[in-house]
Amino acid sequence: MKKGLCFLLIGALLLCFTGCQKNSSTLSATGEYNGQTITMSYQVTDVVYPQDMRSIPVVNGYAPIYDASWYESEENPYPGDTWNVIDRKGNLLFKEPYLYVTHFNAEGKAAAKKHDGTFVLVTADGNETPISEQEYQAFENRYNHLEAEYPAAYPEQAGSAIYQGLILYVKTVNEENNWDCLVGLADTEGNVIIPAFIPIRFSHYTEHLYMNEDVSLVQDFSTDNIGVITIEREDSTQQAYRAFLEDLKHEQADLYYSIKDIDGNGVDDLIVNQNTTLTVYTLDDTVKQIDEHDFITGTARFFYSDDKNYPGIFYLTVGGGANHFGYMTIKDQKLVLEDLWEENYASESPNAANSIKELSSDKALISESKEVYTQDGDIDFTKLQ
Repeated sequence: MKKGLCFLLIGALLLCFTGCQKNSSTLSATGEYNGQTITMSYQVTDVVYPQDMRSIPVVNGYAPIYDASWYESEENPYPGDTWNVIDRKGNLLFKEPYLYVTHFNAEGKAAAKKHDGTFVLVTADGNETPISEQEYQAFENRYNHLEAEYPAAYPEQAGSAIYQGLILYVKTVNEENNWDCLVGLADTEGNVIIPAFIPIRFSHYTEHLYMNEDVSLVQDFSTDNIGVITIEREDSTQQAYRAFLEDLKHEQADLYYSIKDIDGNGVDDLIVNQNTTLTVYTLDDTVKQIDEHDFITGTARFFYSDDKNYPGIFYLTVGGGANHFGYMTIKDQKLVLEDLWEENYASESPNAANSIKELSSDKALISESKEVYTQDGDIDFTKLQ
């Protein structure tokens, strides 16, 4: 094995390829590796891929990137470089860029140099604490350089460093234009585990393909925006749910499911969606049904929040000339639903505020409901095949 110094621990994990499905700008492949089901998915963001980004890896949930939107703006008020931070889902953190910003540490802080020449520690929500230039340099030296190990060979010309025993590799599709590539997965001996299927632009001469924390940021082939490759690995709880679902599909039809801890107790729950009925199961030695709820409506949408304070399911139902919003979680082994607010779209009032009625005293919960609804954070239920 060759060893080298790079801007981060990199790599990939992988699986035996069994299928690939496309939905809008999302690609996914699922297969088996060492008895585990692994899902590799790809989502294109609306963030432009900067040409000198060099596929910077995600560390502690975030990656610093060069923000090309300011550079290309005719009204760019910033002298010098413009750096921002992107999260693992492809969202930019800051409205205003920095001259430079480092990787985040495990405590959720990064060091940044501002355009006025001062230095700060900054959190993901933008809170700043002034620091000295020496403290900034010490932070950068500590968190921006980690050793990585590379495989003896790749299936094709290029790829990532080793991550948990596996690698990403790049396959050239068009020999006349070697920027036209696909990304696949392999083991450290160069044996292909999942054939390359994710379309990216990639320079074999100037770039590296980074993989860290099961996420890789790449340049999408068709849009030139940042694309996010994400790996999800099945644990023992998910394996138990998968076996249960195999039995369930022989008893019921048209089922969709999602796996998530919706009460914050540390155990993932299985949520099965059939038409507008949600049935929730948990694992306690065996898979057991907790409860179910039929929303009895032709239109129902369900949302997850990224905020750990709200692990449950936000929902929207339509009826009686209004949109009804609520929140569902588990308490005392029962599903508990709380009405939060409603929007009367049949109202004749010219004032939009008059069409909103709050039904709960929990202002924070209402605010988060509005946030997930505005962001179209619908649960991506998987169809049980």
